[in-house]
Amino acid sequence: MLWFNCNPGYAAEGSHWAQCKPGGSWDPPVLSCEQVTCPQPPNIANGLHSGRSSARFPHGTTVSYSCKDGFELVGNVSINCSAVGRWSRPLPRCQAIGCQRPTVRNGKVQVPKDTYEAGETLWFDCNPGYAAEGSHRAQCKPGGSWDPPVLSCEQVRPCPMPPKISNGDHNRHGEAFFTTGMSVTYTCDPTFYLVGNAHVVCRASGTWSQPSPLPLCDLLHGPIIPHGKHTGRLLDEFHYGISVTYSCEPGYPLHGDASIFCTTQDGKNGVWSGPPPVCGEAGCSAPQIQNGRIVSAPRSTYTHNDTVTFECEPGYIIHGPRVVQCQQNNTWQPPVPICEQGKWPDSTSGATLPQCPTAL
Repeated sequence: MLWFNCNPGYAAEGSHWAQCKPGGSWDPPVLSCEQVTCPQPPNIANGLHSGRSSARFPHGTTVSYSCKDGFELVGNVSINCSAVGRWSRPLPRCQAIGCQRPTVRNGKVQVPKDTYEAGETLWFDCNPGYAAEGSHRAQCKPGGSWDPPVLSCEQVRPCPMPPKISNGDHNRHGEAFFTTGMSVTYTCDPTFYLVGNAHVVCRASGTWSQPSPLPLCDLLHGPIIPHGKHTGRLLDEFHYGISVTYSCEPGYPLHGDASIFCTTQDGKNGVWSGPPPVCGEAGCSAPQIQNGRIVSAPRSTYTHNDTVTFECEPGYIIHGPRVVQCQQNNTWQPPVPICEQGKWPDSTSGATLPQCPTAL
């Protein structure tokens, strides 16, 4: 009996012993140690390793880890394939890069810390006489940035009277002054509809939240559609309840409701009851005939006035016109013929069989 060991980084294929057999042969006949390999390196969240393009990882192989943008590596930068075919531990991890304590213009952070973890939220206060334009909080984003990026408190100033708009007005004429947080709502005169944001807010800086463009009131016209027209083309205004009916140019079939009417959703502004119809392209789909075919090269669609000619397969007789035409209403006229299996008269019935022309 013979015992053997493998060199470091190699392992025996099977048993570590062999037996001498009568006649001078060994069992097993070949003693072999194969190189130890490791499986694919483990993945880590928000990170990558350097062995992605390799297929084999023999004993002694080292792979390194790195992190995606906004994350930093914590722990060992690399791992090694051991002599027993396992990766060294512990694995590194990618941790979101935190944020430094931000400065607040004309304010201060509540319960300040030197650093904040990604995802952590802080609150801040404004100095007396100052106010934040938006929220009083900010969140640390991965990579070390704050959302919003600038924390600022503006000196509180009154806003001027809300701007006037043509063909409309706002709802706060009874106010003597406007300060931060106060809002006004705009509406339009009858037969006009609002374009833009109806609400504007007084900001701490003394300006309105929507200085340009202000909401505007436009005359309510009937929507125009390509290849079509409506019955209200000569009207300048469309009052509540007025309807318009659409029609399409020849060759463009109408899709959708032909009529829409002027209505309201809030009791103040006019809107149309629904979208206008569409004038589609005209055409006929390819006609189908059983046991027959179209003589010319078939197409998927045909335009108006196009014609097709049919013929039947051998052994079938055509019933109906051989030529049909695509009509303005996207149908074929006359109707598509049919091909029926031919039935010749019995010679014993006294009927005359058809004759073939003389061969040339």
